Amino acid sequence: MAAPSITTLQEIFEVEKLSAEQEKAIDSLLAKKDVFLSLRTGGGKSLCYMAFPIFYEYSKSLDVQPQVLIISPLLSIMKEQTDLLASKGFTATFIGKDKSEDASILDGKYQFVFSSPEAILQNDKWRDMLSGSKSFRLFVADEAHTLVHWGENTKHGQAFREWFSRTGEIRSLISCPALVITATASKEARKVIKKRLALNNCVDIIDSPDRENINGDCCELYQHPYFLFQSDDVSSDDNSCMSDSTDLESDDVLDIDDTYPELE
Repeated sequence: MAAPSITTLQEIFEVEKLSAEQEKAIDSLLAKKDVFLSLRTGGGKSLCYMAFPIFYEYSKSLDVQPQVLIISPLLSIMKEQTDLLASKGFTATFIGKDKSEDASILDGKYQFVFSSPEAILQNDKWRDMLSGSKSFRLFVADEAHTLVHWGENTKHGQAFREWFSRTGEIRSLISCPALVITATASKEARKVIKKRLALNNCVDIIDSPDRENINGDCCELYQHPYFLFQSDDVSSDDNSCMSDSTDLESDDVLDIDDTYPELE
């Protein structure tokens, strides 16, 4: 990585250095390779696409301002990320934020453009913009597990947001590397996501989800007064709930220990 861009990164994002996973992801993207990045929450996944224009500008001969398209599931995430990028001096917006910005988006005046799958796929204006654009240098699927969990039909009914299963159509409109990021994708989910986004020879960067400060124990559910409500649920109907997780939740673990010392 170029030293000037590292210095710029440190100044803008106030980080001392990139992690090995972040460096590998950015280097691979600059080499025009697709990347599947699965890091635990707080692992710095978003920084990989936020920093991309910085390194791209130092590594390429630019004729146009490089743009990044981020497919995101929630407006709250889009707003949070665009506000953060704006505070760092970047130009960022999301499709549907303000119709008065549509012309600027179409003219390529924003470095970062966020959108949901529906906003693009249901509007020929945005499809045409992407297919005719030569300035998008990176496609990002944020919270990529939603492509599977939200986009597929389930045994209980139709998909929550079926357009997520068609995110690959958006990727096909622009010719650039793809960065797929998530903290919660099983091996099977990763296979489905890769197929949908046509990631045939991508670089896999998969970190262990293990957190040293979080532990889990498994025990047999027994006939204790405090667990009667759980036992009734498990034994009712056709035991269909046996395939789902059963949780005992509390705002504070100490509350359970203090209230039910017999469970220790």
